This record gives sequence, C-alpha cells and structure tokens, in this order.
Amino acid sequence: MWDELSEEWGLSPELRRFADLREGTICGFCHAPERAMHLAATLLDDLAAMGRHYETIRALGQNVSDLRIAEINQIPGLHENLANMPGLIYSEYGSESSEDLMALSYCDASFDYVLTSDTLEHVPDFDRALAEIRRVLKPGGKHVFTIPIIWERRTRQRAALIDGNIVHFLPASYHGKSLANEYLVFNEFGGDVVQRIEEAQFDMRIEHNASNPLIATLVCTRR
Repeated sequence: MWDELSEEWGLSPELRRFADLREGTICGFCHAPERAMHLAATLLDDLAAMGRHYETIRALGQNVSDLRIAEINQIPGLHENLANMPGLIYSEYGSESSEDLMALSYCDASFDYVLTSDTLEHVPDFDRALAEIRRVLKPGGKHVFTIPIIWERRTRQRAALIDGNIVHFLPASYHGKSLANEYLVFNEFGGDVVQRIEEAQFDMRIEHNASNPLIATLVCTRR
C-alpha cells in the first residue's frame, strides 16, 4: 500500500497496516499473498464440507478430474498448483485468452466453481459481472472470491463505462505500482456489497480472517 492509494481510500493508519499485511504477508513456499492463502483454505474447507478432503491445493490439483473450475485472472499460489487439473479453464487479463467478466464466452451452467481474487473492483459493471458468473455456474455451483472491502462504509463508485467511454466520478485510482500493471478501480467496495450479491440470486457466506478485518473470502452459491 503506497501513500497515494492509502489517501485515495481514506484509510486510517490501522487499516493501512491491515492492507499492508493483506498484500505483503507472503507464503515462503508458494509466494501467495495472505488473501490468496485465505481463499485457498476456504476452497479446501468448502470441498471438505462435501466430503472431499484434500490437505493442500496441490493435492486437489493432482487428484481431481471431475470438477470444472474457471479461474479468471491468476491467483498466486493457487494457479501454479491447479494448472494441470483437467477441469481447469484459465483466463488471464490482457492475454489472448482474456475473458470479459461482463460477457463471458462460456456456456451456461458450465462450472462447479468460479474463482476470482481482487478482480471485480476493476470491472466497470459489477452487477452485470455477477449475473454472468451466475449464468456459467451449474445450479448449486459456487463463486469463491476476494475483493477489497471496507466493511464500515458503503461502496464508492469511482468510475463507470458509459457509451464506451470511461467517466470518472472521483480521481482515477489504480491498483498496481508499475505502468505495466496498473488497473483502474471502478468500485471501492463497502459492506453494502453483501446485499448486491444476494440480489444477484446467490446464497452467500463470508469467511473472515480472525486477525485481519480486510481479509475475507466470499462463497456465493448459485440459487
């Protein structure tokens, strides 16, 4: 978290420290940030609740062939261990396989899981993206994902795509320090995002990290 971004978010010193830990606490083995590690643990717990027990994401990737998973944008630590999974469909932003989350190319009811991590804040129309994700999930399928959320606030829309043009309501804000890795933020999510997800016809639960209020993984089941 650099100074300009912290100021754009209006973070208190305490929340900035938690944001630093969310991105800066890195696994020495798989090099995943803490938010991705939390997503991985949540995915494994969800599978365990269905009687499918795997100790690690690597074990999941090496032993499962009957699950269809869409990973949209690489999730550090997960992607490397799921890459050879027969049922994994992977798309990376800016690549030839790039998927538009507002108009996914996948067929209806294609996937057991859709995985995204800190991606949806960069999509111009969040509600449309939710509808597309729901469309490609099988009935009972799940979107397991993270987005940055300041829970005590309401969502702030920083920008929108109107008639093909980006319109800014607040000064442009980007995630990614280098010019090659800067992604415009359309929404800074607050606690009201829960209602929007439920209105998109998902049943959801939130897995919070006990030590960091800025780390939470959302598990949204298609109704």
